[in-house]
Amino acid sequence: SKLGEGAFRRCSKLSSITIPSSITKIEQYTFYDCTNLTSVTIPPSVKSIGTSAFRNTALTSVTIAEDCTYASNSFPPNCVINRY
Repeated sequence: SKLGEGAFRRCSKLSSITIPSSITKIEQYTFYDCTNLTSVTIPPSVKSIGTSAFRNTALTSVTIAEDCTYASNSFPPNCVINRY
């Protein structure tokens, strides 16, 4: 399963989210412009994160699976990407 393109775009009231383990792909712009999003839990099932999926959010750190691919602009510029 995937989270569709722009599904939560501009949802400014969203501050945290836990992605279900049934999700394998987060499409581009899914959480784009969710300016109050400070926390996201991404399970190891997610193998691909699209362009600008988490751009313009308040994320400062995120942890993704070792084999998860993502575009260089998937996250905010100063967001630290950790692997597990």
